[in-house]
Amino acid sequence: MCRGIRRGLGSRFDMYVCVCQKITDREIRQAVADGARSLHSLCEQLPLGGCCGRCLPYASELVAEHSAHQRQLSADCCAPSFQAA
Repeated sequence: MCRGIRRGLGSRFDMYVCVCQKITDREIRQAVADGARSLHSLCEQLPLGGCCGRCLPYASELVAEHSAHQRQLSADCCAPSFQAA
């Protein structure tokens, strides 16, 4: 499957991940931001994989990528800051 150019979380352009159901990477990232933490929970929110299933590996990558990004943001904001005296 051609994934095109990888785009960051703030992309201006949408890429179709599921051509069968016309679901974009932006919609998947939004579903993850809204609480989907696994491919299973993502598929409960969006009709992914219902036809050919070719979208599922990349959709799973997007869930992992976005979840890792969220964990990093949480770690950065919650890390203790030390200042030299």
